[in-house]
This record gives sequence, C-alpha cells and structure tokens, in this order.
Amino acid sequence: MKEKIPGVRAAIPVSPEEALRRSEARYRALAEATSSIVWLLPPSGEFESEVPAWGAFTGQPFRAYRGQGWLEAIHPDDRPRVAAAWRRTVETGAPYEEEYRLRDGGGRERTVISCAAPVRGAVGEVVEWVGTSTDVTEQREAERGLRASEHDLRRILASITDAFYTLDREWRFTFLNGTARQLLRWEGADLLGRNIWEALPQTGPWGVRVEFERAVRDRVPVRFTVSGAAEEGRYELRAFPYDDGLSVFFTEVTEQWEQEARLHLLRQAVEASSNGILITDSALADDPITYVNPAFTAITGYTLEEAVGRNCRFLQGDDHAQPALDRLRRALQEGRPSSVVLRNYRADGALFWNELHVAPVEAADGTLLNYVGVITDATARVEAERMQQEQAGQLRVLSHQLVEAQEQERRALARELHDEIGQVLTALKLTLDTVRRDPVSTGPLLDDAQGIVHRLQEQVRTLSLDLRPSMLDDLGLVPALLYLFERVERQMGLTVRFTYDVALPVLPPEVATAAYRIAQEAMTNVARHAGGGEVDVDLRVEEERHVLELVLGVHDHGAGFDPASVGPASSGLSGMRERAHLLGGTLEVVSGHGTGTRVHAHLPLKR
Repeated sequence: MKEKIPGVRAAIPVSPEEALRRSEARYRALAEATSSIVWLLPPSGEFESEVPAWGAFTGQPFRAYRGQGWLEAIHPDDRPRVAAAWRRTVETGAPYEEEYRLRDGGGRERTVISCAAPVRGAVGEVVEWVGTSTDVTEQREAERGLRASEHDLRRILASITDAFYTLDREWRFTFLNGTARQLLRWEGADLLGRNIWEALPQTGPWGVRVEFERAVRDRVPVRFTVSGAAEEGRYELRAFPYDDGLSVFFTEVTEQWEQEARLHLLRQAVEASSNGILITDSALADDPITYVNPAFTAITGYTLEEAVGRNCRFLQGDDHAQPALDRLRRALQEGRPSSVVLRNYRADGALFWNELHVAPVEAADGTLLNYVGVITDATARVEAERMQQEQAGQLRVLSHQLVEAQEQERRALARELHDEIGQVLTALKLTLDTVRRDPVSTGPLLDDAQGIVHRLQEQVRTLSLDLRPSMLDDLGLVPALLYLFERVERQMGLTVRFTYDVALPVLPPEVATAAYRIAQEAMTNVARHAGGGEVDVDLRVEEERHVLELVLGVHDHGAGFDPASVGPASSGLSGMRERAHLLGGTLEVVSGHGTGTRVHAHLPLKR
C-alpha cells in the first residue's frame, strides 16, 4: 500500500470525455467573462452551431447568421472586404484580423475588430477556428476626437500671427508654425528634430538659453525681450514649460519698442519742461485733469494727487470775473486752441498770472479725446508790463511837465527881460536922452547911468546863473554849489550847512549838471514847502557793489510831507528822479509830517 503524504491529494484519473467537458466549460466561462464575442468555427469557416454572444450582440437569430449569414450584419460598404479577407484566411490557414462596422441589435452602427487563429491537428491540418470580435466604437471615437483636436490645435498654432514652436527635453524642435520658420531664418531644409543651440547658435548670446533653462529647471513661465543685430530688431519671448519640454511664443516688437522709446523720450521732455503741463480727459464729466508734470507743481504748489480729478478752473479760486475766461470758454466749446492770461492762485493762496495755452487732442475720426494745457508763470512779465505802462504814463506826464516847464521858463525869462532888464534899459535911455539935451550938467547923470548899467549886469548875471551857471563848466560842481547856497541864503533866507569831500575827482559834465540841478530844485522845494530854517547838504563819493557813485544828500528840518500822497504831477520830485534815472542812478525821498525831508541822490561815475 502506498503511503499518503499529509496535505497532498492523490491525483484522480480523468477520462477523455470528462477532460473535453471541463475544457468546454472553461471556454464558456472565459467567453462569458470577457466583453468580446468569442466564437468557434469549423475548418469551413461557417457557423454550424449557435453562438449566443454573436446573436445577443447583433440581434440575429441562429438561422440568420448560420453559414455565411453573419456577413449580413456587417455594413454594406465593409462587407465585400471582410468576406474576401475571411475567405483568404480559410483558404490559407493564416491568422485573421479585420476592423469593420457592424450593426448591433438596436440597429446602431458599431466599430468591431475581429481576430481569428487556426487550431491545428496532429499533422498540421486546421481542425477549428477560434476567434473574437471586440467592440471598439468608443475607443475609435475618442481617437477620432483626439486626432481632430490635434488637427485643430496644429491649424490654430499654424495660423496665429505670433511665432510658436515647441522643444523636447533634448532641446529639439518638435513643432514650428509658419511665422516661426520665417523669423528664425534657418538656411537648412527644416528645423524639426534639430537641436536649437546647434541649429541657431546666435541665440545663445542673447540670454535665451539662460532663460529657457530656468523655465525648465524651476517649472515657471518666463517672459523676456532680446535684441538682435541692428537689422534684426527686438523680440519678446514667452516660454511655458510642460511635461515633455517647452513651448515658446516669439514676437517681433521692434515697432512697439520704438514707439515706447519715443513715448518715453516725450514723457521725459514733458517731465523736464520748465512750463507746467496738464492733460484733461474729455470723455469724463467736467473734463477733469488726469496728469500734471513737476513744473505744474512747482508753479502752482499743487501735487499730482491734489490736481487729478479736478477741473482746472480750481486755480481761479473765486476770481471768476475775468474777460479772458469768456474767450477761453468759447474756444473750449468750439474745440479750438486758445491762449489767455488769467489771474490764478497758488496752493498757499498767492496770486500769480497764468499765461495759459490750451489745445485739443482728437482721434483719427475727429472725436475729442483730451485737452493739453501749458501754463507759464507770467507774473514777472505782467508786472513789468504794468510798470512799463505806469512809466509810460509818467513819461507822458513828464513830457507834459517838460513842455510846461519850458513855457514857464520862457515866460519867466520874458518877464525878467521885460520887467527888470527892460525897465533898466528904459531908465538908461531916458538918462542918456537927458545928457544929450543938456550936455553941461552931465556929471550926476552919468553916475546914474553907471549905476543902472551895474544893476543891469547883476540882473543878466543872475539870469545866466539860473539858466546855467558858467562856473559849473569853468570851476566845477563845488564852487557852483557854494555860489548857489550863497544866493539861497541871501534871497530865500535859508541857512545852508554844506559839507563835502575835498578829494572829489573830476566829475563828468552830465553828473555835475545833474547834481547841481537836484540841489537847486531841493533848495527851491525847501524854500516853498519846508517853511524856511536850516538845511544840511552833504556831497561825497562812495563805492557800492564795485560801482563808484557821487552821493548828494539834502536834509531840511521843516514841516515834511507824505511822499505817497505826491503823484507823478509833482514836477519837482519827478524832475529830480528823472535826472538820476537818466544816469542809471537812484533818488530816494524820505519824509514825514514834522520830521523834515531827506533827499539822497546816487549818481554812478564809473565801474
């Protein structure tokens, strides 16, 4: 007796019929477990027994697919091809595989792949065909969708205006659209499959390789601009990493860069301008300011943040009654340029005169987009014009006064000649007539005549000194002033204390004349308005800011007056100032009620 081994069953002999039954059971279990249709056919290749899976899928009963009837379930366009292929397989015993369209039990068209292999006997003859038919409809639809998507993607990439290409992990080109092929300018047949650094070595110095390697290494998109040679322009590159490599958009931005450079230059010019520049947005309500340059802030005191969003009329404050504003409003309503001068106010409230130039900016279709305003601080100019107008008025007054002074001088001269000299001459004539009629008694008459002639000489000398003292030309300024002050004391009853620099240089004639006339007019004013008394006169030479000046000071101790109350009609003061100004000098008058009057004339001599 054989010894049993624990845990091991003894093999039970199986008959050939039982082995065949078990094999068929395994085959049926396998056929039912798979999603494919499994079928067995005899060597003739025709259905001779029922295949439930085929009938369930196609809806054909056994009598319909028996023999060659299964071909009726195949699409009519595919049926001849499938029948011929199956016939060749049966004839040659070769394996079989075909894809075709098959109608299922619901009448829907499905895509099926059928495969068959022969089972051979002991001598190699075909004893049976084993085959499967697998429904691949969804798979084929997905593949068709994928191919369509890929086709659409390639069509889109090929049609975009930006250059586009892709690189694999070995830096080989895997795709290029038409624009990329044109811009990269490679002289070979095709860049596909070529290493970018070998095919286009000139891209290395541009920094492209560094950025591309950073994108792949750090898995981040990169965007940068490169400059080629002068004829190649500037380009912007955007690289995006993905699992299999890098996709790159490559755009020429030369024109855009040049425009940005021009805009940057214009902006710098606007920022550096000494004129204030503002821009408004006409598309918004009330045309608010959207930009001001630094000069605007320097002129007005308002920063960009304080000015933006406000209409530029805020610079007017409450001073809206300006005729120039009406002209400006009409120009803005009509959309035309305008130039006006306005009273405006700085941030601290100080008044300044704004010379404003406004011009519209229009789109190509004529739509008003903006207004550009250029402001200039014209305060100094306006004040100079005002002073010029005042001086012109004063000049007209002085001209009138000059004419009047000339007439007064002529009338005084005529009166002096008629009343004084004429009378003396008449007396002299009468005396001489008497001498002629009575020559015997000539002694006393000649004495009278001699006295008359002496008085006549004095009157002519006085008249000559009033017109122009000869000693001013012959002896100089100091002797002329001494003689003037002697006459003033004798004729006007004033006491003059005269101090002067004994080392006075030789004065130019025009300076000496001006100083004499200013002193003469000052003495006359003292006699007329100060009420008499004492007068201090000082004459010296000083150096002020490297300029040598003759300084004449006249100080009386009389009643005084308010200089602000004396207008340009005062010929005395105006004449003294005009004489000083004609020489490039100045004349200062300081006075007050009860404090007397001080007159200081500064007359430049030489630099």
